[in-house]
This record gives sequence, C-alpha cells and structure tokens, in this order.
Amino acid sequence: MSVALPILGAVLAVIGVILMVVQLFINLFIGRQEPPDPIQDFIDDVAHSVIASFDKSPDPQLSYTLSKDDVIAGRVTTLTLEGVNKTEEDITISHATITLYSGDDYVCLFENRANETDPIKLVSETDVNHDENGYTYVGPSGLSVGELPTPARLGTTSGYYRYDLQAAGPPKEASTGLKAVILKKGEAFKSVWTAKVNKRGDDDEQSTSWIELVEALLKDKCQLQFMLNRV
Repeated sequence: MSVALPILGAVLAVIGVILMVVQLFINLFIGRQEPPDPIQDFIDDVAHSVIASFDKSPDPQLSYTLSKDDVIAGRVTTLTLEGVNKTEEDITISHATITLYSGDDYVCLFENRANETDPIKLVSETDVNHDENGYTYVGPSGLSVGELPTPARLGTTSGYYRYDLQAAGPPKEASTGLKAVILKKGEAFKSVWTAKVNKRGDDDEQSTSWIELVEALLKDKCQLQFMLNRV
C-alpha cells in the first residue's frame, strides 16, 4: 500500500497536467461562451422584424433649401429657409414646423436671449423691423403666415431656448387658427430669420447647429434637418 500511494499521486498529477493542457486548448480555439442575453435575443428575434414592418416616412412634398451652410460666429446674419413646389401638381400641406435654438449653449445657432437679451420675435413680412436683428417672418404674406409660441427655456447649467415656428396658410375670416396652405406649381413659402450667431465652441463638433423642419401633410409627416457650421 505504501508503494501504491506515490504511484497514484504521480498518476493524478499527470492527469491534472493533461486536463490543464486540454482546458488551455479549449480556451484558445473554442473561446469562452458568453452567457445568454435575453434583451439582445429579443432585439434580434422580435424587435428587428417589428421595426422592419413600420411604414417608412414619406419624402417631403416641397423642395427645401437653406440659404447658408456656414455662418460667422458673433455676427448678425439672415437665414432663409424656402420650400418650393417643383412638381406639376398642386401641393397641400397642413403646416410646416421649423425648430431652432438660441442662447449661450454650444448647440444654439443664435445667441439671442443669452445675457438677458430679448428673444427672437415673429413679425409680419411688411413690418419695418422684419429684417433687423432679433426678428423672423414668414412669407409671402398672401400665401403663408406664421405662429411662434413663446420659446421655452431649457437646460440647467446653461440657458438655451427652443423656437417652434409654425408656417401655414392665412386664417379664414373670423378665425384665428391657421389653415392648410396650397401651393401651385412654382409657388414657394419662406421662413426668414435675422439674429446674432452664437459663439464658436471648443471644436468643430461644438460649433455645429441644426435647424429641423417637419412638413405635416394632411395624413402624414416627414422630417428634414439642416446643419450649419459656426465659423
């Protein structure tokens, strides 16, 4: 028995080494199996197919252009966003909503309302101040008008304000609500903003601002974004 114990110990040691080598090869060539992820499995098996079944957002009915891609930081500038009917048919849109930001945050396009300055105000196309710093208008007045709610303050560490300008057709008589606008071939509406451009950020990413446009049709919507660089 005393002779068998050392032999048994040696055999067990050899078996242990062999098992270690086998485990090493398994780890190298087979790799470690990740534990099941039920969330990822749900995304792969269910969510992707559900999303694929969604209707795609329609293309905009009007052709939209922005007058500038680059704006000079710290200077007053005028931006014109225009939607033109380039088709052969009449186009009816319920309204278009134009969203941008002003304030002292790096996301802001304009700095109006920063340092207690006045917010950008909506006036008519014929107002004497329509092309002055801090004013916006929608035109042509016979075809389209705008509504601009008081911008809401956002942010806690910085002050910035969201403007949601709604452009549509002029209201009917004895009514204050806007109505759908019908544009014939070649007709266009425009939203014009004149304001002081916000300062540059620390890099190009923090010197980029966006204007968002949502075109609301009678039964659907589409969305566009315009990127501007503050240089």
